[in-house]
Amino acid sequence: MDIHELDFIPLFNGLHEEQLNEISRFLVEKLYEKNQMILFADELETKFFVILDGNVKISRYTEEGREAIFAFLSAGDFFGEMALFENHYRNSSVMAIEDARILAIHRYDLLKVLNKYPQININLLCEMTQRIRRRNEHIKCLTLQNATGKVASTLLQFADDLGSLNLGRIELTKIPTHRDIANMVGTSRETISRAIKSLTKCGHISREGKKLVICDYHRFRANFS
Repeated sequence: MDIHELDFIPLFNGLHEEQLNEISRFLVEKLYEKNQMILFADELETKFFVILDGNVKISRYTEEGREAIFAFLSAGDFFGEMALFENHYRNSSVMAIEDARILAIHRYDLLKVLNKYPQININLLCEMTQRIRRRNEHIKCLTLQNATGKVASTLLQFADDLGSLNLGRIELTKIPTHRDIANMVGTSRETISRAIKSLTKCGHISREGKKLVICDYHRFRANFS
């Protein structure tokens, strides 16, 4: 791992190079292939993870065998934060949805780092607060909107987490499958396909090769958030 890669991790914002060098001694880089499980639900939670490259999904299977997806995370994001507070069993699984490089740090080592560098605590709390706010907004939209609105709200979540804004457009180069979106929204893959077609017909989104484009991000957010 190149120490300068940590400069692009929001969790480490505000730290100097010598501080990052010290922290890097506790970090172990791991490589995961596409569709490889990183963590399993009901494992003992002892480590904290930061994504250097790639995307992962956080999910859990119901007793009926249906997958419920809670979030997609990309480079710069972290997961396993519950390991900070107590030794507990994980309530969800994490899978790489493309090849990924991930840093792992043991709970006890991370607690030492947090005690020594309070700025990381502030960064951690800011990110967790933003996640809770986004999740609450998403839950509200899923409760109040019809199927097309729910899909639009989910696309907004992807846009905020994974997209890049350019002249009012959001380009999503790596979007989940219709099945994954269905597992997030709690509906069928056929319903997702119909909603995507409806949003395309209305001019809200378009396809450019493998990319999905939100044509006017601000108008889209005004209509569906």
